[in-house]
Amino acid sequence: MLEDLTALLIKFREHAIGIIADVEKAFLQLGLQEPDKDVTRFLWLKNINDSVNKENILTLRFCRVPFGVISSPFLLNATIKYHLMKSNNSILNQIADDIYVDNIITGAKSVLEAQNIYNTSKLAFNDLSMNLREWNSNSKDFLSRIPDKFCRDIEAVKVLGLIWNTRDDKLLLKYDISQTDLDSVYTKRSILKVIASVYDPCGYAVPIVLPAKLFFQKLWKQKILWDTKINSNLLNEWKQIISKFSYLKNISIDRYFLKSIGNTRASEKMRHELHCFTDASTEAYAACIYLRSSWGTSNIVTFIIGKCRLVPIKEQVNLQIPKLELLGALIGNRLLQYVNKNLRLSLKAQVLWTDSQIVLGWYHSSKLLLPFVSRRINEIKQNKTLILRYIPGQYNPADIGTRSDRIDHYDRWLKGPDFLLDNSENWFSMFNNCVYQVETQISSVGEGLSNENTNNKSTLVENESNINNLDMTSTTELDKEPISDSDSDLEIILKVQAQYFPEETKEKHSGFLMVDQPYKRFLENAEIA
Repeated sequence: MLEDLTALLIKFREHAIGIIADVEKAFLQLGLQEPDKDVTRFLWLKNINDSVNKENILTLRFCRVPFGVISSPFLLNATIKYHLMKSNNSILNQIADDIYVDNIITGAKSVLEAQNIYNTSKLAFNDLSMNLREWNSNSKDFLSRIPDKFCRDIEAVKVLGLIWNTRDDKLLLKYDISQTDLDSVYTKRSILKVIASVYDPCGYAVPIVLPAKLFFQKLWKQKILWDTKINSNLLNEWKQIISKFSYLKNISIDRYFLKSIGNTRASEKMRHELHCFTDASTEAYAACIYLRSSWGTSNIVTFIIGKCRLVPIKEQVNLQIPKLELLGALIGNRLLQYVNKNLRLSLKAQVLWTDSQIVLGWYHSSKLLLPFVSRRINEIKQNKTLILRYIPGQYNPADIGTRSDRIDHYDRWLKGPDFLLDNSENWFSMFNNCVYQVETQISSVGEGLSNENTNNKSTLVENESNINNLDMTSTTELDKEPISDSDSDLEIILKVQAQYFPEETKEKHSGFLMVDQPYKRFLENAEIA
């Protein structure tokens, strides 16, 4: 398996000195075993000036790993890693973790350490009959210690699909949308081509690309065919959206997380925290993560990664804001675990911020929650190091990644909220433990729920919906959901379980599930028709 490209970019930003290199003609350095050579046969002409005939056809085969075969990158990566990791050398182990196919993307704390990486890796790759070349770095001092024939000292170089400005030590998005593409016939296919041309693995441009993705979703709603030209109204809307893509050229991220303090010993004494912000709208839900590094009274905040997901067309009616906020918190928690797994920094805290007091209420509630909510809350709670906190909506940077009309506030997406630069003692402590759910009263089955006079489930559900007195607790009247048939289904099942399985229901309500009788099906595990 190849290394995770996004994870490599995150790790690349940890180093004060960034280093990249390339393996020369890497695939051709790997030989094929004799039985495998026959499966790489191909036909060729003995004399290209003669006509194609049986006497002029020659059968050839590869003796080396072919470039372009789908398995070739893995074969190269696995071979290099195997030889590097068997040495038990810490530098070579780092290189093994920081290689993507034939590209090394790594770094060091100092010039001396960088030179040690160069010397050790050159020797190791020479033993593999591989030549490491095209070394580049933001440190001119380091490059001056490398022979010129192995250097590629240019200012703008590609790194895993991004552009690295080595002079300013900045990462830029590669913007390859030609004017021809923008002026081409406007169909759903050509619009998708423009959207897909923005390569952004870390989510730097989420607020810029979001309006285009929502527009593309709109085309699906209107059932426009792939090669049908869109009408003038849609065309004007698309041109207005695409005009904002000029912002992509201005995106510039410090490659080094702690660039503002420079390469000093202070970076080794810093306290590092991850802060994830989540939000949702009727259009999308999003999460963004920042690294907060503290030293004394100084704080540095750096954008790490962001992610946005559109609300699926089929779910736009069923998923109301509270559940979408929960989905935002869920992807935020997953992003936190992903970043924590790939960062080599020692983290002191992981904080998940949400402006939904309903999600906070669900998280801290001891009540029996609906299955959709319960499953996602339980996954979030699996992260034992997580701190869940409330943030007022006007301070939440994730809001910018959920609405198509927030692009003018794009800078806040990359910079993060100002309060992270302040002392943590001044942060918000406001919290309201309110729960957004149908309060299911565990009671015996009353006369209103009797099924003696009917064997029709629909009638029973309708009666339950009409007679059941539901207590819905929420921040505003507008937040209340209409009671659906599925809610009534749950009411009926809960009441029947309470009548016939009182002890088990009590255990379930307290959060524990009896396992001595596994054949009994409870609410959370049941598939309700």
